[in-house]
Amino acid sequence: MDDPAAAVVFIERLIRRTDILTDQPCVGRIVPEVPGRELRELIEGNYRIVYRLNESTAEILTVFEAHKSFQID
Repeated sequence: MDDPAAAVVFIERLIRRTDILTDQPCVGRIVPEVPGRELRELIEGNYRIVYRLNESTAEILTVFEAHKSFQID
């Protein structure tokens, strides 16, 4: 993003989307590319927010454009 103001708005939008994880950590679907890994995702616009659940937190692992596949090494 070349526009700093637009970048701030975008990041705020992503943060608002993940606020639901505080009360509903399992709301995201299982990431279809890696079944059995217990990775979940939320969709925000054209972006995928991939996270995993720890004992008391949801750990955001990555955010990327939804048209791309998630790959894990």
